[in-house]
Amino acid sequence: MDPIIESVKDKLDANAPLSAIVEHLGGREGFTLTPFNLIRVLHQASGISVSDLQKILATFDARLQPIESWSDVDRVGEAVLERYRR
Repeated sequence: MDPIIESVKDKLDANAPLSAIVEHLGGREGFTLTPFNLIRVLHQASGISVSDLQKILATFDARLQPIESWSDVDRVGEAVLERYRR
């Protein structure tokens, strides 16, 4: 399996907040953090639904910066991701 997908699975298993997952992905060598890549990685790592991905993406602008605040991103992320954590 792709090491990036595995690393996100590990973050999800460790109950990492969404902001930490985004920061982790943004710092990965050879990985370009875009909305599409965030969707792809979260879906492959957790099986998250498209409607739940839309809820997560709604907290970001096009450059994956929070529209409100990182705490808002984490609040929405926790509400959505809790169903997909192992």
